[in-house]
Amino acid sequence: MKSYCDRVKFYENATEITFRNGSIEKNHLRASVVGIRACVDGCWYIESYQDASRINKVDLNRVYQEALSKALAIAKRNPRVCPGIVEVNNYQGTFTLGKPDFDENSVEDIVVNYCEEVQAYGVTRCEITILFRDIHRVIESIHGERAEERKFVYEVTAALSIKSLNGRIGFGSKQVHVVAGIVPLEKAVEFVVGEALNRARASLQSKALNPLYVGKYPIVLDPEACSALFHEISHALDAEAMLTIAKGSRIGSPELEVYDDPLTPYSPAARAFDDEGVASKRRMLIEGGVVVDHHHTRKTAYLYGSDPGSAYGLFRPPQAFHTQLVVKEGDWKRSEILEETKKGFAVYGIVMAVLERGYIRLMPEYARRIEGGEEKDFIYVRAVKIPLNRIKTIDAISREQMVRTSIENDRIIAEVSPYIRIEGFVE
Repeated sequence: MKSYCDRVKFYENATEITFRNGSIEKNHLRASVVGIRACVDGCWYIESYQDASRINKVDLNRVYQEALSKALAIAKRNPRVCPGIVEVNNYQGTFTLGKPDFDENSVEDIVVNYCEEVQAYGVTRCEITILFRDIHRVIESIHGERAEERKFVYEVTAALSIKSLNGRIGFGSKQVHVVAGIVPLEKAVEFVVGEALNRARASLQSKALNPLYVGKYPIVLDPEACSALFHEISHALDAEAMLTIAKGSRIGSPELEVYDDPLTPYSPAARAFDDEGVASKRRMLIEGGVVVDHHHTRKTAYLYGSDPGSAYGLFRPPQAFHTQLVVKEGDWKRSEILEETKKGFAVYGIVMAVLERGYIRLMPEYARRIEGGEEKDFIYVRAVKIPLNRIKTIDAISREQMVRTSIENDRIIAEVSPYIRIEGFVE
């Protein structure tokens, strides 16, 4: 049997400032959690406390041995689900991303000024939230190896409403995460406000979908919608997922290439080590349209003969997922994709994406009908369904790429994606 034990620490100082329809809210969060973890052949015993002194003032060796004994008892009772773990050299060192570039008074001025400015564009309700997060993660192994991470990031969100002369309401929202001290905060606010305004206008112009248009069409997904699609596919590339796409499966055309790149410079999702203390590295997932690897923890890497480094979970048994998923760019221009689409739909933004049995359901912010290679009416589309076996219908990938960020189990996740054209079912 193989085992290891560590002490993990997670600290976060966060300040959230919101301007909401004429009022300002300011909230502060201070979190501190410390835990002891023991793993035997892939089965875990984890105990955590918000009071760090409960672990700092005890005999660590005794606590480690007690945790290992409990994990060993679990593993002996469950040999089938505790098959083993791969040996690794844990990451040692400190990884820092961003700077503590935050001034509450300046942030208040930014949210108030931008909401006042957009009133000139017919905005009737404006909400802008800026959340500054100072995140500190430490993993100390029983042998004294120490991996430490410090991140300073902004989460910027804008939500706007517009009212037409006939009383119709249009709504739009946008959220981004950026590295503090690298991307100017005002630039991030300007971007999300502009995107939210565009979406509110599109919402105002959108017509109900004609029932005659329900059915299968070529669908042009913008980078955000493409990111949401591959985010859900990524869930099916977890080696322990209930719905795992098998290694060696052809799911796309030879042009399709997807990889996880945790060390992308200046990405708010970047990390030098995973939550098992394993050093991060680039992992090719889909090459030439074929699945060549999965996301792995030390346990699944042992089972499938791969490398670990994709683990998420400090205070629960780690699960594998991507950090920054990249869909490699193609050689099409966005305009060329539209021009070569005689009849179909273009999808912009995503409200929600769900991986269901056998297909992915995308609920867009808004859509446009394509006719004769040109975008026509704004259309309200309830959802676009893309069966997993239709990923191979991707026949156009753009040169342009954009980053999408989101929160997955309180961790920042990112995708970098182009425009693509794929077959889907509009409803």
